[in-house]
Amino acid sequence: MSELQASGKSRRGSLIALLFDNVISRHYTWRLLATSSILTLSSANFAFDNQGFSQTQAMKPFLKRFGEYSPSTNKYALTPQFLSFSNSFPLLLLCCGIVIGSTLSSMYGRRVTVMVMSIWGIICTPIIVTSQHRNQILAGRCLNSIYIGMEMSVIPIFQSEIVPKQVRGLAVASYQLSFAFGGLIMSGICHRTSTINNDWAWRIPFLCFLFTPTIVATSIFFQPESPRWLVLKGKNDQARQALIAFRRKGSDIEHELQQIIEAVRLEQLRNQETAALHASGGGKKSKLATIINEYVACFRSRTNLRRTLIVLAVNFFQQSTGQAVAGLYGPVVVQRLGVFSPFNFALILTGITGFTYLFNITLNDKFGRRPFLLTSAAWQAVSLFVIAGMGTVEKRSETQNKVLLAFLFLFAIGYCIGWGPLSYVVSAETPSQALRDKTSRMGFVVAVITQFAVVFSLPYLLYAPYANLEMKVCFIFAPIATLATLWVYFCLPECKGLSLESLDLLFEQRISAPRSTAWGKAHKEQPISSTRDGHIVGEGEEVEISASSESEKGQSDIKADDPGMVELAMHRKEPL
Repeated sequence: MSELQASGKSRRGSLIALLFDNVISRHYTWRLLATSSILTLSSANFAFDNQGFSQTQAMKPFLKRFGEYSPSTNKYALTPQFLSFSNSFPLLLLCCGIVIGSTLSSMYGRRVTVMVMSIWGIICTPIIVTSQHRNQILAGRCLNSIYIGMEMSVIPIFQSEIVPKQVRGLAVASYQLSFAFGGLIMSGICHRTSTINNDWAWRIPFLCFLFTPTIVATSIFFQPESPRWLVLKGKNDQARQALIAFRRKGSDIEHELQQIIEAVRLEQLRNQETAALHASGGGKKSKLATIINEYVACFRSRTNLRRTLIVLAVNFFQQSTGQAVAGLYGPVVVQRLGVFSPFNFALILTGITGFTYLFNITLNDKFGRRPFLLTSAAWQAVSLFVIAGMGTVEKRSETQNKVLLAFLFLFAIGYCIGWGPLSYVVSAETPSQALRDKTSRMGFVVAVITQFAVVFSLPYLLYAPYANLEMKVCFIFAPIATLATLWVYFCLPECKGLSLESLDLLFEQRISAPRSTAWGKAHKEQPISSTRDGHIVGEGEEVEISASSESEKGQSDIKADDPGMVELAMHRKEPL
């Protein structure tokens, strides 16, 4: 018996070693752990907002306060119009928050943005808690969405820039893990307060919005700034001190710092040269033209175009495969099925998805992004086709409704095993060094626009007196999930284990998505070098310069009045 127990303990020990692989002790200093934990905690308020508004919409006091009375049913209910407005209009302000947050982050730093957004979140909470009519709570949620948008724009980027490459997937994906466990906490609170027969049933969950931003606002300035942002601003000495705080003793700080400095410098010089070649006419450009040109740079070269399209696509697919059916409108849908408590559904769903996120973030750095995203998209497609098929059955039995409910759970698990957490990882690690803020900003805006279209239209697609498709609406989302599966296989390169500087080399060499896994294994420890024309290459590798490239280079040498561009033309190959 003791041998069996020992064997069981050994198997459990090996499983724990597989899941966690001592990542905390091997890769985190206490300062890095503190900073990363603060950023992860900040993400929880996104879940508080999402689940808080989703679940209070099923509470009787909320329905009585903000709904309309129906004499035919003798009940209060929220109108499809109010559901549509309250779940879609805030996304417009969330989009504004993304632009504001990423602009502040680029200009004034990641820490300043986290502080500003936290203070804004604290200000918005009393407006929501004291709501007396629909317009006030809608305005409060819209204003709070600016805070959520700022959070989306800065937290994943900040995380990706401070952690070692070995745990970048874990750190950035913890954004979604925090969302899951924040949702679990909010579900538990809503489950408990749903038994209260007055307005405090929904006010208490909204009052909890104060918790996270208060802690984050009072602690973030005690943490170092992102070393990569500091290098972008020419503050190399401060970047060195930040790396010393974020890396364990024995790490080659100078080597990592020089890799960052050279990668940023070459990227900036290449963008300057490309902009000069595409500029029409002379003279001083207006500020608006300069800003437009900076965004155009994300699409100008073939390398930047590929990286930008990947970020835009991954954000589109994250929001267009129907996750709002189970996530945002799940409690309302379950309430109408009549076979399960919507609050129990939300509590169980957030618990399951939270552990699914934990499974993903502990393993995606070991097995990669592509396997999880492929599995996730295919899983979602199958679940959506089954749900849609069940929706075609007229007058479903209680058993059939329970089967439909089970596949709603399975669909949510499929989403959480890949697309939920990893879309943020891909969005944070794929952009080039110099264009990271702008590329990520565009990606998150695409996500918000897609989410707005889905959330705004769903009530009209689901319920009478409009389209009244009910669960047949999943026939719209299932083909999109199928397309996402194909896109991952053919278009998304594997980035696990590669430094942000090595990713520049992967895209520079135009490695195809199916070949990227093998390429990454061969190059993840290879030092990076550069050629005289500014190409990033692996140390010891040569790049063939085509006649057109030489001609283009000659033009840039003639036009280059900028000393930086002259330096690019004169740059000799050397290790970074």
